Formats: sequence, structure tokens, C-alpha cells
Amino acid sequence: ASSAIARTATFDKSMTLSAVFACHKILAETVASLPIEMFIFDHLRERSSEFDHPIIRLLRNKPNDNQTNIEFKENLMLNLINGNAYVRKYYYHKELNQLEVINNAEVIPKLNQQNKIEYHVTYRDGKKEILTNKEIWHLKLFGSGLVGMSPLAYGGRSIGIGLAADDKVGRIMQNG
Repeated sequence: ASSAIARTATFDKSMTLSAVFACHKILAETVASLPIEMFIFDHLRERSSEFDHPIIRLLRNKPNDNQTNIEFKENLMLNLINGNAYVRKYYYHKELNQLEVINNAEVIPKLNQQNKIEYHVTYRDGKKEILTNKEIWHLKLFGSGLVGMSPLAYGGRSIGIGLAADDKVGRIMQNG
């Protein structure tokens, strides 16, 4: 009888592997603790710090009603493990006033008939909407095209072998 060498490495299964969880935790917490700055370039390509732009104000202080800037950046990094993070931009009287990370599993970027990117979002409650670049800030890891490359997908075999080994050790320990 043959047995599978590796398990399928989904996000949730991968995060149960202590090495994957620890690496991602360190990365997310480190990036979240770093200061963030914005620069504006003038016509001579000389840069100056920007402190009053709506995005930098939100990212430095409180991006939304439910998260601190640290929690927001950790959530952003958690989504990037799959190669993409999507941030919903909310406006009040045409002024950007909130940023919220959308779970990347809920978003599918597509090109429409005019060759413009649309973001098809299906929320956990079943609500669906199509958003534009004005409403979504899309962060991609390296790669090209509509989506970034997923470290989990490219490391899936190694992670799957680790998960299978973890299962095997667990069964041995359980059986004595």
C-alpha cells in the first residue's frame, strides 16, 4: 500500500507547522514595528518627507476603527504570505478616512472589457461587490501580472512534507 509523502499545504494547515508560524510571526511583527515614512519628489527629483497625506496619517496613527497601526500592518503581512494583500479604501466626503485589510482569499482580481483591473470580492457573509483601483490598494509580492507569487504555493511541497512528518510523529507519540 502506498501512502502520500506530503500533505496539501493550505494556509491554515501551513500555519500549524511551527516553523512556518514562527517565521511568519517574526516577519509580521518586525515589519509592523518599523516606522513608516512617505516622500514626495519635486520636479528636480529631490525628495522631501510628507506628513499630512491622508494615507500616511492613517498608517502612522489608526488606519480604521478596529485596529491600531501595528495590528493593521501585522494583518497586511499575514495576507502577503499568499503573495497578495488587498486594502479597502473608505472615503468620507471624498477624503480617505479608513483603510481595512480584506482577507486575500475573498478577492479575485480580473481584467474587465476595457482592460482595467477589477477586484471581485465575496465576503464571508456572502455579500459580493466589484471594486476598482480607487477602492482597493493591492500589494503584490514579486512576480508579474495581476497577482503576486505565493511563498506558500512555491514552498508547498516542502511545507507538505513537514506537515506529513508532524502527523507521523504525532501518531507515534499517541500510540506509545
